[in-house]
Amino acid sequence: DWTGLYDLRVLSGLLTLGSAGLGGGSLVFANVLIRPDERVFDGRWPDGLDLAALAPFYERVETEIEPSPIPQTLDLAKDQVMRRAVEGLRRAGDLAPAPLGVDWDTCRLVAECEFGCPFGAKRTLDMTYIAGARKLGAEVRTSTRAIGIEPAAGGVRVHVASVPGRERSIIRARKVVLAAGTLGTVEL
Repeated sequence: DWTGLYDLRVLSGLLTLGSAGLGGGSLVFANVLIRPDERVFDGRWPDGLDLAALAPFYERVETEIEPSPIPQTLDLAKDQVMRRAVEGLRRAGDLAPAPLGVDWDTCRLVAECEFGCPFGAKRTLDMTYIAGARKLGAEVRTSTRAIGIEPAAGGVRVHVASVPGRERSIIRARKVVLAAGTLGTVEL
């Protein structure tokens, strides 16, 4: 087993990039929290799954992550270049500031958001939802990969393997939350 931040996989010619750390994909995303346009939910989606149905969940996440655009008091060179570019294209009205999952009071503008902020300004799942779950008594294990789940009297048995390494063990639990990302959850 390899260890590291990125989980790169090739599936039938499709390349996927995820994260292999506590906090999952939130560790390697660029903090942008934009709701999709309604047109995304075309005929390929199951009936009843649309922007309106997902709105309460987007709202819940936005309440927890508290996305906000880069404060106007931060006059960043990259923003100046972007503004000039859209003005040159006569599309200035199309430029909307992206809501970012960043604590701007903590941010030191070191541009390490995609790799994990060393100052804790990036509002990743390990700092929000997982920290909240721990406060409520959830047990969180790192350097462990779930390799199977099966029903057991009074709950479930989770088969795990150490990472790196080959040690295997079984964890018994009343409840298990499957949050291993799109690929990991499907595998389980």
